[in-house]
Amino acid sequence: MENYVSRCVQHTRLIMCTDEDQPIVEEIYVGFDSNSNLVFELIHTDYEDSDRCSAGLIIVPHGYACKLSRQLKTPLENLPNKIHYYLEEWGEIINATFDDARNCFGEIVDCLVYHGCRYRIVRRYPRRGRCCI
Repeated sequence: MENYVSRCVQHTRLIMCTDEDQPIVEEIYVGFDSNSNLVFELIHTDYEDSDRCSAGLIIVPHGYACKLSRQLKTPLENLPNKIHYYLEEWGEIINATFDDARNCFGEIVDCLVYHGCRYRIVRRYPRRGRCCI
């Protein structure tokens, strides 16, 4: 499945990936889209049934991304790196499970709520051409 974040910008960081030796893999990326919104993407790739591939995105509007960068005392363009640094323990899990990926995604949401950032969650099903908000 194509990575929405890396397709849009250069400032993309992989936060974590589940065990790549399994038929289903989940990855979490952080970066900016073409509108300078901060985007977290949980990609669910099913190598046995490509119709089950999907992506969950947390989209933080640009203004709230700026607010978050001020609160974390980092330049906006460095925000994905700073977030990666704060969440790097998730990337160090050996043979991470789906629960680990979903817990990491939940921690991201908790962090955004704690810092007062508005966001929306979008679920994409690229093979079926559908998007759920």
